[in-house]
Amino acid sequence: MFKKFFWRGLLTLLLLVLCGLILFITANLRDQELRPEVQAALQWQGPKTVDDENGFLILLGMNANASVDPLMLGKQRLAAEIQRYQKDRFLPYLENQLEFSASHEAAFDYQKSDLCDFVVTPNCVAFYLSRPVRQEQEILRSQQIMLQQFERILAKQIYVEIIPPHITANLPTYGVLMHAAELKRMQALRLLADGQTAQGLSVLLTVARFSQRWLAGSSHIISHMVALASLQRDLRILDEALQRFPQLLEHEAQFQDYLGHFSEERMYLDRALQFESQVGLQLMQSMVSTQAEPQSDWKQGLIMKLLHRPNAALNLTYDWHALWRSIALRGSRQYDLAHAALGAQQRALLGFGMGNVYLRDPISKILLTLSTPGFETFFEKNIDILAHLKLFSLKLAILNQVTSNHGIANVDVAQFIQAHSALYANPYDGKPIAWDPVQQLLFIDVRQSSNQVYQKSTRLTLSLSSTRH
Repeated sequence: MFKKFFWRGLLTLLLLVLCGLILFITANLRDQELRPEVQAALQWQGPKTVDDENGFLILLGMNANASVDPLMLGKQRLAAEIQRYQKDRFLPYLENQLEFSASHEAAFDYQKSDLCDFVVTPNCVAFYLSRPVRQEQEILRSQQIMLQQFERILAKQIYVEIIPPHITANLPTYGVLMHAAELKRMQALRLLADGQTAQGLSVLLTVARFSQRWLAGSSHIISHMVALASLQRDLRILDEALQRFPQLLEHEAQFQDYLGHFSEERMYLDRALQFESQVGLQLMQSMVSTQAEPQSDWKQGLIMKLLHRPNAALNLTYDWHALWRSIALRGSRQYDLAHAALGAQQRALLGFGMGNVYLRDPISKILLTLSTPGFETFFEKNIDILAHLKLFSLKLAILNQVTSNHGIANVDVAQFIQAHSALYANPYDGKPIAWDPVQQLLFIDVRQSSNQVYQKSTRLTLSLSSTRH
């Protein structure tokens, strides 16, 4: 009797294994057709002509020495990078690293201590203006070439990044760009301190408008995040300058013109996420190419064919990234709702499985989930900067009321905030920005810490105390 049950159980187990194997083979035997939009995303081509008015070219050649035109060096680097990509695009790493004569380049030897540390310094405007003028001039002289190149970038009204979508593509020197921008802010503050209000504000807003162009034209997630940092520095310096130099309120029209160029659409992550999608496709394509190489053993080749369907893997990679792009296009108010639905949407794409093992394309799906990061931090940093922008815009509007009514005591700030809550709302939930009447602070809570905020606080605060008469 025992043997009978044993053999019956064993046969049942073998039958289940056989059914599972047949199901697995059937599910993975035939590959999908590569969809046209996926094919198009894989066929990135550099522009046929490059506009010399694009400030990105200057950035690529920013470390050119005084005897070399940074625009020409930037164009040479871009052409070489595109050629390198076209040759090795389906390899895991781009070969033939770019080499340029050292005689064409200048070494930027700068000290971070020359600039304000936004995390540990309560007021960066006070930090800059407390320094001896002679020390400041020495810092500026030591970075004369860097400033000259940055001023050429500022003079360009176009900034559109052209970066081949590959994981090992060369990125520009964003650290140098950030350093140069901060040196210009430092120069502007000295003009304000010397009584040259219009000139100082003009320089501050010129840098701030470049940060806007940079953000709108960024194509890489790293570039987008660094541009956000530059933009947040602009907002902080402008706010601190307003506190120290109240006469800046006489130029409210210039502030409003600057703020008027902002829109949530211009801050969308979609362009950067599209780049990440193309990088993910190229990465998956390189893995597909490696696994598709002829196998010496036909049995090994058959197993690889069953475990990995190339076109299905690429279609899935495209759809996986499209979920993140769809969140970006829905805007900040819909972020929490869209993000909450993301997990179920991803599970639907992955299909039936147990743990991290899936019935169809198990290897591709494991590689995809391991190689594709979550973008929550980037989304929230983006929305946090939008919140900072709303906060600063509200402060300017209240200051205008304070000036018109001869003092903050004559303005009902809480009522003003409620009356204009639709215009100056928390971008996450649409609620009015908070007001502390005791400390005379406007504040809004954000989700990600920032190196541009004092003590990396997630509560952004702007003071109206300087409006007392």
